[in-house]
Amino acid sequence: MKILYNKTLWLICGIWLISLTTNAQSDPKLVLESQGHSARIWDVAFTPNGRNLITVSDDKSIRVWNTSTGELKRTLRGQIGDGSEGKMYTLALTRDGRYLAVGGFLSYKGRGSGNIRIIDLKTNKQTATLKGHTNVVHSLSFSRDGKYLASGSSDNNVRVWNVATRRSVATLKGHTNAVYGVSLSGSILVSGSYDKTVKVWDWRSNQLLKTITKHTRKVQTVKFSPNGRYFATGGYDGKTFLFGATGNFLKEISTINATVKKVRFSSDSKKLAVIGTYQTIFSIPSGTQLRQITKHKYARAAAFWGASGKYLATAGGNDKEIYIWNTQTGKSVTYIKGMGKIKYNVGFVKSKYGGTKIAFGNKWGGRNGKGALTQAFDFNNMKIYTHDIDPTEFRKTLTLYKDNTLTRSSSYRLKVTDELTIKSSSSVDGSVESFTYTPDAYRIVLGNTFKMNLYSRKGKKLRQLIGHTARVGSVSPASDNQLVVSGSHDQTINIWNLNEKPYSNSRKQLKSVAEVYTHKSWPAVWKKVGVEDQINTPTFNAWWNVVKALRKNGRNIDANLYEAYLNRKLKLKSLPLVSLFVATDGEWVCWTPQGYYAASAGGERYIGWHINQGINSLGKFYPVSTFRKKYYKPELVKLIVKHRSFEKALQAYNNSSKVKQTEEKIVKKNENILDHLPPKIEWLNPTDGDLQVDGKEYTIKARITSNAKITGVKLLVNGRAVAKTRGFEVVKAKSDKEKLLEYKVSLDNPETNLLVFASNTSSSALSEGRVLKRKDNGNRGNNSKDDDLNFDVKTTSMLKPNLYVVSVGVSNFKKQSYNLDYAHIDAKSMAGLFQKQKGLLYKDVQVKELTNEQATRANILDAFYWLEKNVTHKDVAILFIASHGFNEKGKFYILPHDGDPDRLRSTAVNWADFQDVLGNLPSKVMLFLDACHSGALGNNLMKTRGAINNTEAIREITSAEHGVVVMSAATGNESSLEHPDWKHGAFTYALLKAMDQKKADFNSDGIVYLRELDFFVADEVKNLTKGKQHPTTLKPSTISRLPILQVRK
Repeated sequence: MKILYNKTLWLICGIWLISLTTNAQSDPKLVLESQGHSARIWDVAFTPNGRNLITVSDDKSIRVWNTSTGELKRTLRGQIGDGSEGKMYTLALTRDGRYLAVGGFLSYKGRGSGNIRIIDLKTNKQTATLKGHTNVVHSLSFSRDGKYLASGSSDNNVRVWNVATRRSVATLKGHTNAVYGVSLSGSILVSGSYDKTVKVWDWRSNQLLKTITKHTRKVQTVKFSPNGRYFATGGYDGKTFLFGATGNFLKEISTINATVKKVRFSSDSKKLAVIGTYQTIFSIPSGTQLRQITKHKYARAAAFWGASGKYLATAGGNDKEIYIWNTQTGKSVTYIKGMGKIKYNVGFVKSKYGGTKIAFGNKWGGRNGKGALTQAFDFNNMKIYTHDIDPTEFRKTLTLYKDNTLTRSSSYRLKVTDELTIKSSSSVDGSVESFTYTPDAYRIVLGNTFKMNLYSRKGKKLRQLIGHTARVGSVSPASDNQLVVSGSHDQTINIWNLNEKPYSNSRKQLKSVAEVYTHKSWPAVWKKVGVEDQINTPTFNAWWNVVKALRKNGRNIDANLYEAYLNRKLKLKSLPLVSLFVATDGEWVCWTPQGYYAASAGGERYIGWHINQGINSLGKFYPVSTFRKKYYKPELVKLIVKHRSFEKALQAYNNSSKVKQTEEKIVKKNENILDHLPPKIEWLNPTDGDLQVDGKEYTIKARITSNAKITGVKLLVNGRAVAKTRGFEVVKAKSDKEKLLEYKVSLDNPETNLLVFASNTSSSALSEGRVLKRKDNGNRGNNSKDDDLNFDVKTTSMLKPNLYVVSVGVSNFKKQSYNLDYAHIDAKSMAGLFQKQKGLLYKDVQVKELTNEQATRANILDAFYWLEKNVTHKDVAILFIASHGFNEKGKFYILPHDGDPDRLRSTAVNWADFQDVLGNLPSKVMLFLDACHSGALGNNLMKTRGAINNTEAIREITSAEHGVVVMSAATGNESSLEHPDWKHGAFTYALLKAMDQKKADFNSDGIVYLRELDFFVADEVKNLTKGKQHPTTLKPSTISRLPILQVRK
């Protein structure tokens, strides 16, 4: 059931978000961005042409997907707050696809939770806010002409709005419970409610025409057929009914043993999809079952596309996935999901001092985290472990104290003893999901569906632990009685310090400790713990000093007594020390409530800053990499877990010998993200997102302004920077804080995608995208049938570029102790592989192959110059490197044949050269990197090419500014392995198997795309090396679907 709001309570769940201060409404917010929905998906709709799919979710985002590729095209976010504020439960799209209406818990600081937002999808702007409902909105429906919008709400009312005037023109009252379904057809409106009734209205005359009582339980969904002849209803009784337009009963379509969540008609009104546990399609009006789709369990939303409903999109499930089905075959044609997984199980390392290592698992094994622990993370060295996890090394829950075992006695009750039970509110806390004692058994951590709380052993609430916003399925304590780890359905892991000073938003005045606790025995206690100077001061700080002293001196029962009193008065809350997100691709990011973070090479893309712009505007979102200079502090994050405190870690960090004592390096206590915003980029031409263009050229213009000095501006055409030597001009205007950009773009492709990159002294940003669509006499490759979508990219329709390849492999070095066995063979094989692409995916292929003695520093730099001289914006450039890599003073180097590791600056190839050359090529650029440092033999005859951390080098070159796609053999501190059985490095062996042996062409369309290659190589290398090596692929957000190679039939 959806979350309801009333005057006395909020249900707290939704997207993972963190307040940066103790004020519950503070801005901005650091939010999870898992590249897909991270919470329940409520509604879905196709755009009229079927090319895009729109979804809304509890994670407070609107996402637009490409239906054929499954790629995320854009994400829209509005005003959001803590808890449920900002969740979206429903959407409606006008028939022309221009305007999107969304409803849900769209309030502002808890007021006006029933607001409705109207968004212009052409300009990506919120054009209206419809205010009138006093509770959350569950259902929306546009009239056929888009002039009117119907809405159903938990205020029990139905409203009809004039979209142009933004006014409610009808309020239909009569339901006695929340309205979960509305549908418009001309002057007739049908509504379904949790009062078990369906009502038929003439909304223009404000008249109730009929009340239908066929359902025996709550009505969840109603929908008119497009031709207006029928409407269907479904509800908690599992029944689906079909009615005539005015409410005359026609037939019962189906009965299932589950709630009917959605009913949807095809465009020709001849098919009806019923969404329950599975998706069943019926013929209308006969009610004959045509097909049942069972692969997607627990979907909550669905939408048809096509004149006869050939395609059906379904959304929902535990992994928040989206499927698009061919209803004629029953097969999935597109599968979409984010990169997160529910964290069902967690465990803390068994260490006398608490430790810094945790383990977790993504598969359900029973309530209270009874499933397997399959991965681990060590906060001391910021390292992920994916293989050979010893579960006996970790503690899960502690439920036994003396003869009493913590037991879930019912959905909302936790039994502590026969005489003591902790009761949870079904609407506020939700059901009991996870629980544990601390090792000393003085406190109990309880995770519920909606909340997480800390209790004393006597069942008194001590504080709320705020951070997770979905079900907390697993908790585990550290041995030090301070730290607790929790795993949640919001896909994150949190580390908490239970001894950390909590905060409160309450303004209540406290009495002093001595005024509250007046028994004659207390003065002796206060004297013994040394707080006599605190007991007469009526402040929160004084109270907390007493609690802290009591706990430090082992008087935990007294400390709990005092903290419980404070919680009753002030409603105490705590934020996590750190939070962790581990993606399904093995990338990770760890962050703090203050915004500091550490991340793997590709982990930055999974969190970002949301900045509200008011209830009448969409919010702004900045990837966390935008502020990397200020907030990327891995050493600080390590220290926070080590010291169990941000304050202590901050002091240690700023005094550390690892940190140069400069203002840039020292972290300030109250850093504010708003002081470091990136430049603002305003498009002057074109102003709209998509533009049809006559001719082969178009002049674009943009203005860049900033509060700080502008340090860089780049125009990105189809994801690649335009070189200044090719006519690109940045014109300085007024000051160094304002610039104008003007450039004449060649329209070589049917569509040209444009972005502007700009940076200042603190941060950087990308503009909104612009698409120039070239007119070519009406022949633009549209689908020939109104009932079909193009889910296959035909190679005949693709413009064939030229390919330039530089392949470098060094096995023999002047410093022979660094010799490898197969790096030169890797380079030769990759060069040969791409050479055979001439006439296939590429019109022509030019290769420079440098191996062993040929691969000198001078020759490698000459090859870079060769690329600069020859590559155009119509081409593709590929660079393959197999050698050693070294880090020296924060800089990364590649070792050539004549390189000397003792003189890297003068003899090795500086990574800055890679960035400068590859980042400024006008073409798409891909780098295959198998370059690490070590010459020592490992186990099983494996020789290693790596033990050096190349994370920063890879992250920098794949940024939007440089725009290079990188597939790296290993990242972080991993080694890159080679073996006689493979006669290659593991990475190249997998690449050759993927492309030359056609293993990565998963959809058998004859093209190996980057996504397919990444998936195969990552899995193959992991298996070859028994989990010792994990390749990673990083693709700038500016690069869309990328074909790599055409396989021969």
